[in-house]
Amino acid sequence: MLVWLAIGANMINIVLDWALIFGIPGWIPEMGIRGAAIATCFGYTFEATILIFIFLRKKNRIEFGTGCYQINWPELKKCCKVGFPQGVFCSLEVFGWAIFYWLMTTLGEIHITISSICQSMIILLSFFYDGLSRGAAAIAGNLIGAGKKEIVSKVLRSGVFLLLFFNLAVGVFLVLDPDDTVRLLFLENGSSTSIDPAFQGALKTCLIFSFFYLFFEGVRWLLSGLLVAAGDTLFLFLAGSLSVWFLLLTPVYFFVTQSGRSVEYAWALAALYSALLFGIYWIRFKWGRWKAIELIKEQTPEIESFPATLQTIDDA
Repeated sequence: MLVWLAIGANMINIVLDWALIFGIPGWIPEMGIRGAAIATCFGYTFEATILIFIFLRKKNRIEFGTGCYQINWPELKKCCKVGFPQGVFCSLEVFGWAIFYWLMTTLGEIHITISSICQSMIILLSFFYDGLSRGAAAIAGNLIGAGKKEIVSKVLRSGVFLLLFFNLAVGVFLVLDPDDTVRLLFLENGSSTSIDPAFQGALKTCLIFSFFYLFFEGVRWLLSGLLVAAGDTLFLFLAGSLSVWFLLLTPVYFFVTQSGRSVEYAWALAALYSALLFGIYWIRFKWGRWKAIELIKEQTPEIESFPATLQTIDDA
């Protein structure tokens, strides 16, 4: 159901994007980027409204107590302990990548153009890794809660197989035959003759580096999902927040920005950064310290019986 709801929200977003960005003569004025923002808000509002309705419907209020709004402070503290470090880490990592693209801007138009194309490809393909990470976290969380931590490694193995199949398909476009990808990105009047050969060669090389970056990043996200399920988010915060500054931005600044090297060096360092960070996560997972983390040390108190009025709501 959640999948269909997400599809519906995105369809609303797409239709409104077309109508509000380009406008409908005589009905809706052309709004451009402002229309895109409005369409996105409408899509999210629709999805949130339906989710709230499902959450508060009668069956869930009676069976799961979703109508009880009192704050459970011990559980809230646990949620913050697990989620806050990860949230800060994600923010710092995104900020670090923003600085990376700012550094590319200072080097020239070719650097930022190629980096923007690689970024778009990475964002598009990262949705698979994000979904796999979330799915692995959900399955691993159930296994850890059931006291079956020794089976979590099987979740990792299955996830790696899925990543390999996906990356084989991606590799066809980014490694084996990047020419078609370049032509698709810069198709102009049915011909690619207007593309600068030097630019095209640099873009092809950076797309290959982007592939290796994505491969290691996918496994890292998978490991991250498993560590999140175990509650090892403090490690994710420290490793992720520091690595983007010391393993990516510092080398790029000194070896690319200060030396004025080509954009290929920057994306080679990005691929190396992803491989090193994957290695750090892998060592942490194999070390097994996450197995000693206990998110639930005592049994959560039972929720008091719901007032009878909750069971009679909507009966009228």
